[in-house]
Amino acid sequence: MSANQVPGVALAITKDGRLVYAAGFGYANKETGEEAAPTNMWRIASVSKNITSTAIMKLVEKGSLHLTDNVFGPGSLLGAQFPTPAGNKKIEQIKVKHLLEHVSGLSNTNGDPMFMNTGMNHTQLISWMLNDPGHKMTRDANTQFEYLNFGYCLLGRVIEKVSGQSYEQFVKQNVLGPSGVTEMAIGANSEAERKPREVKYYPASAYTLNVTRFDSHGGWVASPIDLVRYVVRVDGLPTKPDIFTAASHTAVTTDSGIKDANGKDPNYGFGWGLPQWHNGDIDGSIAFLQVLPGGYTYAVLANTRPANDSGAFNLSGVVQKIISTTPKWPAYDLF
Repeated sequence: MSANQVPGVALAITKDGRLVYAAGFGYANKETGEEAAPTNMWRIASVSKNITSTAIMKLVEKGSLHLTDNVFGPGSLLGAQFPTPAGNKKIEQIKVKHLLEHVSGLSNTNGDPMFMNTGMNHTQLISWMLNDPGHKMTRDANTQFEYLNFGYCLLGRVIEKVSGQSYEQFVKQNVLGPSGVTEMAIGANSEAERKPREVKYYPASAYTLNVTRFDSHGGWVASPIDLVRYVVRVDGLPTKPDIFTAASHTAVTTDSGIKDANGKDPNYGFGWGLPQWHNGDIDGSIAFLQVLPGGYTYAVLANTRPANDSGAFNLSGVVQKIISTTPKWPAYDLF
């Protein structure tokens, strides 16, 4: 924290489905002197993606959605709302599975659309993106991995279309509620609109982001305790019953095998780096959530983003070292 000028950090660790450690360090708010705690709420950024993938799998299990469903084009999930532009016909190749795996063929080449046109709502942004010549889809779907926040924005809209509920409402009822999580929410954009017990983010540029519009790709706020409360329900382990089937767990943790522009396999499933982890990085916050061998999971969150983008990985490395060098954990369950 000292080396990276991080005001506050909080973490939670589970062993065999039990919460065995939770703590905060530093400050949730430097100006008021409020100390950081594992019950504070923090922006989790892209850790949100696996929450969205879990929601998609719940719809698949219900038979309401198929991973092979087309997202755009005639008879597709979103085609009626977003007609295919004459000059962008390749979007009709995109299937739900492609969005989950970041292999849709859509691209950030001329900027990440989720950080552009911040005054637009979801509908306006999607329409702009599909019609913007600078973001025209030029490669086929399922041919190259490119990490794409916009793809998970589209998944949020798919969830809304199929379920008839808002993205946030569906996730709360079908993913978080069954996991025993009651306080997670989509974050607000301004400091004044923070949720109860939500930390303050540093620097002030953290409050120029349209976090509410991030929803399904990076908009959730959560305590580390609630993050691990959720993850032990989707970890594929028998210690706490999962909220989806073993087949769904296998699906979300299977590598697409599609390589990136550098010819490397990023080892990514549905909203998870593999075997099962995700980082989150936006101005003002970093996050890391992981399932480790030996029955461990952990979540660690901070209220600033170090200059080096490896900050979340460095922070997770510290937590992993703590776990690997602790010979014995308590038998109690702090959940």
